[in-house]
Amino acid sequence: MEETLKNAKGKEYKEQCDLWHYPYYSCPYPEYSTAIIVGDNPGDYRSGWTSLSVKREAYRELLRREVICGLVNDPKIIMDVGLAVLNLRADMSEVQYNKIINEAAGGKDNHKDYEEDEQYHNPDWWIEHWLAKQIEEKFNT
Repeated sequence: MEETLKNAKGKEYKEQCDLWHYPYYSCPYPEYSTAIIVGDNPGDYRSGWTSLSVKREAYRELLRREVICGLVNDPKIIMDVGLAVLNLRADMSEVQYNKIINEAAGGKDNHKDYEEDEQYHNPDWWIEHWLAKQIEEKFNT
């Protein structure tokens, strides 16, 4: 497909891209991601999450096709898109006490840190990883 984008100065340009289905359900923490190929070289692709479908034509078209074809049928993913339209995320404080959103998004209290028995993946896991590395380097543990 061809997507119309804007450069840093606001000038529009066209970009050719191929849409590819990323089998998100086959990884240990199934989280939706995209694979939009924009060139012939390794690394010439864009990945991203469901909320980008609200802002970007290629992401929207890819997700639309995946839903129509039955490749994406997870209510959580479809809910994430709906929340993105409202400029919300399931792990944001504005909705953390909404029981239905919390249950659909991965657990009773998805705003809390990762709880292994609930199979909820903390989206900010890298902060804990980074802090652990900093402590390890500083104190040589």
